[in-house]
Amino acid sequence: MPPGPRAALGNEDFFYMMKTLTKFILSSLLLTSLSGLGLAKPMPHVPADHFVVPEGFEVTLWASSPLFYNPTNMDVDAEGRIWVAEGRNYRMYRNESKGFSAETKGDRIMVLTDSNGDGKADKSHVFVQDPELIAPLGVAVIDNQVVVSQPPNLLVYTDVNRDAVFDPKVDKKEALLTGFGGQDHDHSLHAVTTGPSGQWYFNAGNAGSHIVTDKDGWTLRVGSVYKGGAPSVTDEGPNQGGKPGLKSDDGHIYVGAVALRMNPDGTGLRPIGHNMRNSYEETVNSFGDVYQNDNDDPPACRTTWLMEYGNLGFASDDGARKWQTERRPGQAAPIAEWRQEDPGTIPAGDVYGNGSPTGICFYENGALGEDYRGLLLSGEAARNVIFGYLPKPDGAGFTMDRFDFFRSKRADEFPEGQGDKASLATQFRPSDVCVGPDGAIYVADWFDPGVGGHSMRDLDHAAAIYRITRKGDNPRPAKYDINTEAGQIASLKSPANNVRDAGFTRLKAAGEKSLPAVKALLDDPNEYIQARAVWLLAQLGDKGIAEVEKILSHDDAQMRIAAFRALRFVDHKLLEHAVALAKDPSIAVRREVALALRNLSLEDTQDIILTLASQYKGDDRWYLEAIGTACANKEAAIYSILDKELGNEDPIKWSQAFAKLAWRLHPAASVDGFKARALSVKIPLADRKDALTALGFIPDEAAAMAMVAVAESGPDDTKSLAQWWLQNRSEHVWKSYASQMKGLNKKPNALKANQDYKVPVDGPEITKLDVQEVVALKGDVARGQMNIARCYMCHQVNGTGVDFGPALDQWGLGRSVEAIATAIIHPNEGIAHGFEGTEYVTKDGHTLQGFTLFAGGSVILKVMGGGEVSFSRNLVESSEPLEKSLMMSAGQLGLTNQDVADIAAYLKAGAPVDPKAVPVSTTAPPAAKEVKPKAKPQVQPNKPQQAKKKQGRANSDDPLINPFANPSDDPALPRVLIIGDSISIGYTTMLRKNLAGTAKVHRVDGNCRWSAYGDENIEQWLGEGDWDLIHFNFGLWDWYGWSQDTKSTPESYAKSLESIVAKMKANTSKANGGKGAKLIFATTTPPCSGPEKKVKIIVSDERAKEFRDAALAVMKKHGVAINDLYGLIDKKRVQYLQGPDNVHYHNDGKALQAKQVAEVIAAALPATPSATKSISGDVKPISTTVVKPATKKPVKFDLNDRKAGLTYENAPKIVWGDTTGKKRILFIAGSTTHRHGIHEYKAGSLLLAKALNESGLPVVAKVHWFNWPEDESCLEGVDTIIVYADGGGDYGEKYAVLDEKYKQGTALMFMHYGVHPTKEVGEKYYNKWMGGYFADAFSVNPSWIADMVPKDGHPVARGLSGSIKAFDEFYWNLNFAKDCKDCYPLATGIPTPENMVTYGSSKFWNKDAADKLGTPQSLLWCRDPADAPRGAGFVGGHFHRNWAIDDYRKLILNTIAWVSKVEVPKDGITSEAVTQEILNQNLNRPEWPEPVELPTPDLLTQPGGKVPELGPDGRAAQKKRKPAKKK
Repeated sequence: MPPGPRAALGNEDFFYMMKTLTKFILSSLLLTSLSGLGLAKPMPHVPADHFVVPEGFEVTLWASSPLFYNPTNMDVDAEGRIWVAEGRNYRMYRNESKGFSAETKGDRIMVLTDSNGDGKADKSHVFVQDPELIAPLGVAVIDNQVVVSQPPNLLVYTDVNRDAVFDPKVDKKEALLTGFGGQDHDHSLHAVTTGPSGQWYFNAGNAGSHIVTDKDGWTLRVGSVYKGGAPSVTDEGPNQGGKPGLKSDDGHIYVGAVALRMNPDGTGLRPIGHNMRNSYEETVNSFGDVYQNDNDDPPACRTTWLMEYGNLGFASDDGARKWQTERRPGQAAPIAEWRQEDPGTIPAGDVYGNGSPTGICFYENGALGEDYRGLLLSGEAARNVIFGYLPKPDGAGFTMDRFDFFRSKRADEFPEGQGDKASLATQFRPSDVCVGPDGAIYVADWFDPGVGGHSMRDLDHAAAIYRITRKGDNPRPAKYDINTEAGQIASLKSPANNVRDAGFTRLKAAGEKSLPAVKALLDDPNEYIQARAVWLLAQLGDKGIAEVEKILSHDDAQMRIAAFRALRFVDHKLLEHAVALAKDPSIAVRREVALALRNLSLEDTQDIILTLASQYKGDDRWYLEAIGTACANKEAAIYSILDKELGNEDPIKWSQAFAKLAWRLHPAASVDGFKARALSVKIPLADRKDALTALGFIPDEAAAMAMVAVAESGPDDTKSLAQWWLQNRSEHVWKSYASQMKGLNKKPNALKANQDYKVPVDGPEITKLDVQEVVALKGDVARGQMNIARCYMCHQVNGTGVDFGPALDQWGLGRSVEAIATAIIHPNEGIAHGFEGTEYVTKDGHTLQGFTLFAGGSVILKVMGGGEVSFSRNLVESSEPLEKSLMMSAGQLGLTNQDVADIAAYLKAGAPVDPKAVPVSTTAPPAAKEVKPKAKPQVQPNKPQQAKKKQGRANSDDPLINPFANPSDDPALPRVLIIGDSISIGYTTMLRKNLAGTAKVHRVDGNCRWSAYGDENIEQWLGEGDWDLIHFNFGLWDWYGWSQDTKSTPESYAKSLESIVAKMKANTSKANGGKGAKLIFATTTPPCSGPEKKVKIIVSDERAKEFRDAALAVMKKHGVAINDLYGLIDKKRVQYLQGPDNVHYHNDGKALQAKQVAEVIAAALPATPSATKSISGDVKPISTTVVKPATKKPVKFDLNDRKAGLTYENAPKIVWGDTTGKKRILFIAGSTTHRHGIHEYKAGSLLLAKALNESGLPVVAKVHWFNWPEDESCLEGVDTIIVYADGGGDYGEKYAVLDEKYKQGTALMFMHYGVHPTKEVGEKYYNKWMGGYFADAFSVNPSWIADMVPKDGHPVARGLSGSIKAFDEFYWNLNFAKDCKDCYPLATGIPTPENMVTYGSSKFWNKDAADKLGTPQSLLWCRDPADAPRGAGFVGGHFHRNWAIDDYRKLILNTIAWVSKVEVPKDGITSEAVTQEILNQNLNRPEWPEPVELPTPDLLTQPGGKVPELGPDGRAAQKKRKPAKKK
């Protein structure tokens, strides 16, 4: 968390303390000036020049200690005074022993003043010091009310005489609400902020239960799985101590952290969102949109738009189970943690990983300028930064692209030898951020060496506040008389959120008298001020309401939303307006209608919900969740209606939209439908997974039995997941039906509470370490990467290690070396949230220590090694929290001071993956050879005599379901035989799907066991031997000795393999006329980490390597190719193996292997039309001992001449013909003088056009190559023009022609160098057409390895799973149109120093780009206006070879179709695999001697290049060219 109070943040610590003299002065004086503190000790802070802000801004130190200390939160009043809640007593029960002294008079609310207007505070005084205040996490100044968030109370101090000093004789103190849990805990009650309706918004974290009754008598009941560590958090309350889900008075269950709003008088308290972990604060903009951040470090902190009533997904719906207990096989942590694949949870927003988020605010008007209007700012204490976002409406939600708005400098940004400054900069811990009435941004700094663990380390309790303005500006708050209407309007227009309330309440009280002045604000040029007027008008009587009703037809959807919300707030004609707006063209407006129906009756809402649901397309999760919210507590009835109107009697034929709606509602009536879908192979695996999820969320017996049926007889890729659901749900919602589950709910390797599970944290320390000695040493990142392996027994780093303690990816970012070393050497000093241990003692005397994941009628405990022990609570004799960390100390691990320094350097660098540590075979596949189809007999591989049954597999005859059901042969396709054990059995069906149309894949009917067994049976398995390729493996059985009388040794293993290879060669050579089959040996996949479940032995990596080396020697001797499955899985085994005692894989592990095996086989097969596939992603290609060089053409010209070999023949005239019902797509391919294989615009365009024409879509694509067409008749009737050319085409006056086509409705797309016009053209045309362009002196052109992430849920992402990895000259830091509401990224990537292979032209690289390393960049983007053609830009396409990457190509084909307003197929546009032959067609230099090669994985493991040095002008120094040699 942030400094202290930021557990919300991640785990934080706050505190401050003062010397005796300072304490005496500050406690005895009400008003203290700096001069009065002349004797005070100077306090440390981060100097202003240690920060980075956007160009054109400057940062100044506005205030620092001793004016105030340890700010947990702040607010600014109308005069510009900053009110600070101090946290000197933060977690004192935990920190007092470290030298901190408690302030017995309580914590303080301080008031800081800039009395002379010079832009810096010079005075401070105490508003109140109260024994009740113990590190309060919120202060809000709302007119003369000072609202302090101090659990269990929300306190209101009313400053009656407005002198900014609380006098109990004059002023009033009231506990407005009481009953909040989490006293002196970061996960507790947070700050209040006012909304545009006049209501107060605030939130409370998940520490303890919250049972709060408002002034109307309405009771909120919120419980949490998390109890925290503060003494005030007990076992009492809902969802604790085995008491699940109590309902609040509105009939709903709320769990975890909860977001609330209420009237200022304490009435009308209602939740607006729940099930966060600890959202530190909320901010509400003038449209009524609520934004918040939430923390869980590790590994998934986030910033989110809070859709009303949203479930944020941290715990189970009843609040009883942590996300770890319900993480499905293969789910990434951020997906599982925020339950993104569960019905009923809203999208997570911007999930950025490790951190400690703190204060948050929204800038609408003020001193920053119009470019920053709508700026969301979020504090991130762990990363020493204030993040910036400019949220843009996107479907029913918002896009939120993150950037650094204000941060301390990184170590590499200080000159050599200034490590002390770099260390100081890491102590910047922003605890809050707000907008002042002067329009400036203010940031409070808790200041501390570390974050997390509820500890304090800064004994000086220093603090600072920074001010951010435009350079040279010193804006001042507006002066006005609040008792006049003009002053009230000025107050309402204030940049400071809470300041507006004084004007709002007075204008509202004046009623219709205020109407003209407020109505005039509707013409304000600032849309946020317009929105403020809308909310107020709705509360000014009938005439005001009439004005707001007019806005329901406003051109801007966001204004229509504001009007609907305002009218709903005053309960004016809600259903009438809902009926009308349910057909609004904006999905966002329809979302608001859905949310408004949540608490209304079925009778009133069913027709409206049907209208809303009928417009759902199946692809917007926000909209789906809004519809689900509308159906709350009436799901079954609404499902019945939707099923009748939108469903299908055959569940297999359900539309995507209806299937998603049914998934979201999942009533009992849907069980049969989802069962049928889960059992069907006619729908994609993703849809079958959805069906299982829906069943898993239905508590009925029928759903449990349906899951049993799928686990018994479903498709292979669905059965294992069904078993997981049975194992998981039988612990709780299906517990009553466990006896009927035929044992399928039993984990085969489940740990039982029949032995001790103790964490060895009390062992002796082998080495004695000192934090300060570590700090004095220079750490080495490379050594740190090696030493971090010592931590793998408890932690994961980049996916490697045991999932027990917190993952360490990014954990060290923003932390000082001292903080990292302290955590490693003294783990008890800072225990991460969620990793507090518990010790259970059972009635039979066993001791179990670990992390409690679930504690209801049974207990689930995660124990050392990552396993889970489940046991009945009735077995527990006693349980108590452990005060110590369950992580072993560095001394116990035997680390030295230097080891710790190296690990700290590695973690501080963000735990980068070293490409050199990942060996990848780079051997090219052999040259393709011609295949002559021949008739082949239907020969099934013979069974070995011992393989009498089908290894428990399904009896299906479908080869895509049953691995032993071999396919019918096709004379035109090669025949492939798979020989291997259960590992290959596991991926066979997936392999067949991957090689469909490429080869016919057979396998031996049984488990091929160990090598000697294989030697005995190989000739039977080969049958007549008519195989084109055999992929084989032996090894696991040899390692573990299953069923063997004589155990294998590396020597006996090698001997058996020698014989097997010889027999395969002889047999297949005889059958195939002497040529023999291609042989590929797969290295054996890695052993499990623990004792194998059957034989209870551990196979070490060293023993596995002995066998592997023996096999490789045999294969090298006989020229057999190698498929390195061991290397593929090695570092990911924890992720993919079914358990520490199991050598088998989850489905995602099987899929990974199937993909690589398919790639390897395809590359080795003869060249049929689809037999040679490109290598993409992280797949390792085949490596062989025999390499045939690619055929070269004779050299006919000077290869050093960049113009040599260029052939610019004229393009044929384009004649469109009859294209009725089809879209015309025209590529304009430019010319170039770039090197061979680069900027192959003609070849790339023809390749893409061919794919479009063969896609079956209603399109006709043609290509004009080599610059602008002389005959412009080809432009007539064109729907889309794609410019793929140098310099934006450099078309001069022809841009006006393009613009005219645009005005006529033609979509425009530009690719690679095509996005780089002149600035004049970019500003005049490109911004209008597609929203951005490459700008000189700003944008950059490096060549780097990008993980392109397509926009989730967007049509361009269809058929794509995960990121697309490619090495290309991806431009970034592009110049995008300001305030473009219809512009957004379609695919992003994050450039880092590690993936930047070269930094491009020195004339482009600049400081602005350097500062953005590590931030997401748009690589493919669009402009999608409602009333104009779509446009898009793509920065890739530099290297022609990348068009051979299937997903890379699919992304662009999908985009072209979408831009052309053609429906993108569900699985995206699938095109013919690009072979090397295809890749080399239509090149600029057809006679070039070297062919363009297919992309290979070695391109993706290149190390990062040297970062260019920047000159004084912020640009890279120009490279000096060598003088030409004289002839």
